[in-house]
Amino acid sequence: MWSFTTDAATLRKVLEPHQFLHPNQSPIEWHTLLEEAKSGVSLTTTNHTLTFNSNFDVKVVSDHDEFLTITFPTLKVVKYLRELGSEVITIAWSEFKLEINSISGFVVFETGDPSEFSIDWTMDAKKGSFEVDPKSLLDALRFVEPAVSHEIMRPVLNTIFMERLTESKLAVVATNGHILGWTRISFKGVTAGFRFVTDGLAVKFLTNYFPIQQDEFAGVVTFMNTITEVDPMKVSWGENRTWFEHNECILMVRNPDGQYPKYQNVIPEPGDSTIFLKKNVWLPLLKQMLASMDSEFTEFLVTLNFSEVTNPDRITMVDYQNSEHYTTMFGGYQGTIFNIHFNIKYLIQIIKAFPDQDIRINLTGEKSAAIVTVDSAPDDYLYLIMPCGD
Repeated sequence: MWSFTTDAATLRKVLEPHQFLHPNQSPIEWHTLLEEAKSGVSLTTTNHTLTFNSNFDVKVVSDHDEFLTITFPTLKVVKYLRELGSEVITIAWSEFKLEINSISGFVVFETGDPSEFSIDWTMDAKKGSFEVDPKSLLDALRFVEPAVSHEIMRPVLNTIFMERLTESKLAVVATNGHILGWTRISFKGVTAGFRFVTDGLAVKFLTNYFPIQQDEFAGVVTFMNTITEVDPMKVSWGENRTWFEHNECILMVRNPDGQYPKYQNVIPEPGDSTIFLKKNVWLPLLKQMLASMDSEFTEFLVTLNFSEVTNPDRITMVDYQNSEHYTTMFGGYQGTIFNIHFNIKYLIQIIKAFPDQDIRINLTGEKSAAIVTVDSAPDDYLYLIMPCGD
């Protein structure tokens, strides 16, 4: 047999990201591939869109010269490791079984055939790569994620688009046709221009399972010890793949076909009408309004009703499903203000995405996209939201 010794908590942290790549149709039976690495073992899981690999630095002991490659049921193993807490364990495997031995006893799992686990890391040549600060990239992905589409008929919109803007800045963009999110971050390592898309599933994986230490993500699975400026993330792209590499972890993404729309063409020139609002005031009220609406309606309309403004520091929002009026504080407005209808779900997602409290909505017309930015960095964060209704 082959074996190595570690503790259950450490191995669980390495394995937990793998379980989230399982296809919905058979999550219990999905396996992780265990192979030999330069130092320890290599763990790989794929759902055919995302392929994730992480190395685990352990000393493998065996009487055999050749390493035995196996697959094992990820979810079942992770579940058992949770029960063991931080106990010291020995992982031992043969061709047909994997054992986890600890002071609490031992459990045997049936192994799978590694020949059925087909992964080709080299099938798509890399066209280029660049390096970014991991926190900056993950913050950018979180910001635009609400705008990622989930429609089957338009797979190219189920992606994140990245392109070089200047020698040191790149744009991160997503749109579902109703809202558009745009932000920019610094990068280094590429002098030529680049434009590519990566599947939105990668965004969900990266933003949830990389260890950004923030209160709202407390308790989220982590599998790397630290992220610092001296540990950049490498992003590479090819004709059909994108790679995200950091330390001993690699996420390879199969990208959908299609040309990303020229989003620059839909960003309007700023209008002369602007609403100023506070995130911590508007977000709870909008959520309250949404909770009162009938879930059978496909459009949840909220009207910013300026015709009823009697106090320059307050605004009335009208829920026409229930004929209810909500009046709240806002930071005022400038220019010619008119009533405008928005889908409240999209409005909530946009306001929630911004990192700052002071948000401004620039109205470019009653039937044109509104431009949403923040006071602190108006050139770095932008959302468009299309008005709807009559």
